[in-house]
Amino acid sequence: MLTIEPMTVPPEKILMLGVVGSQHRIGCTTQAVGLWHYCKALGFDPAVVATPGQIAQIAGPMHSQEIDGGYLIEGIPFVADTAHAYDCYILDIGPGSVQEALRATDCLVLVAGSKPWELQNTAAALRAARGKDMLVLLSFSSRKVAQDLQPLFGQQIP
Repeated sequence: MLTIEPMTVPPEKILMLGVVGSQHRIGCTTQAVGLWHYCKALGFDPAVVATPGQIAQIAGPMHSQEIDGGYLIEGIPFVADTAHAYDCYILDIGPGSVQEALRATDCLVLVAGSKPWELQNTAAALRAARGKDMLVLLSFSSRKVAQDLQPLFGQQIP
C-alpha cells in the first residue's frame, strides 16, 4: 500500500496544476477533485479553479457555502481565479487548448478516452502537445487497453 507523506512546502512556492480534457464529459472535474485530495495529503493548501458558471452548477446541489472568490463545496475550495492565498491551484480547464494549458501550468494532466469513438480526440490532444511532457489519464480504461495503445503515447505505460 502506498503511503502519502506530507512535504514541506516552501512559503514562496505556488504550484499550478492543470487538468485538460480531450473532449467534453471526459471527467476533468472528477480528476481535479482527486488531485485536490492528493495535494492536500502532500501538505499543500490547494484550491480548484473553474469558471464561475461551472462552480455555481456544482455548488447548487452539493453542500456548499460561499467563500471569497467562489464556494467551499463539500470542504473543497472552488475559486474563479488564482488571486487567493492558496499555495496550489488545480486548474479545471475541461476541453481546451493543450498548448495554452501547458504554458499556464507546472504540470498538466490530460484526461482522455480509449474507446474507439474517443481515440480521434485523444490522438488530436496528444498531437497538440507537440512532444511536451504531460501526464495522460485514460478514463475508464483497462491496463490491457492502455498497453495496446502504448505506441500512441511513445513511452511505456506503468
